[in-house]
Amino acid sequence: MKDIKLYLPLFLLLLVCHSNVFAKTTRPLITVENACNVTGAHLDYRWDVKTEKDTAPPFVTPVKPSDIAAWPGPGGIFDKNTKRTGREKKWYELTGKVKLVRIEPDGDLHIQLADEKADASGVNVVVRIPYGEPWCGIRNEVFSWTKRKMPFKTRGMKLTLTRNPIITVTGRAFYDADYALHGDTTLNERKRTKSKRHPTPPITIWEIHPVMNLRVLRDS
Repeated sequence: MKDIKLYLPLFLLLLVCHSNVFAKTTRPLITVENACNVTGAHLDYRWDVKTEKDTAPPFVTPVKPSDIAAWPGPGGIFDKNTKRTGREKKWYELTGKVKLVRIEPDGDLHIQLADEKADASGVNVVVRIPYGEPWCGIRNEVFSWTKRKMPFKTRGMKLTLTRNPIITVTGRAFYDADYALHGDTTLNERKRTKSKRHPTPPITIWEIHPVMNLRVLRDS
């Protein structure tokens, strides 16, 4: 009994620490009411930048995923209030094949695009679509490619696709420094699993975010 009393404070301290770590790492449960509206989503870093509603200029630079893969990282320090700078101020028209669609804990639709003729190991570029206006029409289109019925609750999930169209999206470049390995913002590839059974393709840290226009060109 004496030994139990001696170690009880240490056990309680470890339990509290474990609970705090778990609370910090558990993603929030969100409700996707419909394609346009999400409740319970937490606001991610650089939220003002990622939800800008500017209209694209008449002429933008056309690119494909392999072009973006060749960009270096911008370097420098990024925090939750970092404004757009350098390449992030430029508009691009990215064309590629839809490889994956996710709903994120912040309510964004996350789409991964690869070059149309790329194989399974081809580089992917993430493009993101926030919820709410003016993105309702774009999100309705993307959800139409999936089997997911609404409303539903999630902490973030991959959506099952019924088609993998070739699309063009228009938006500004965005460097998602959260994915820079060891904080090295000169990099442009996210850490990925090397599993032979479930390999992940290379994915750039550069994104198109937010998407302000989406066109379906054809089915692959």
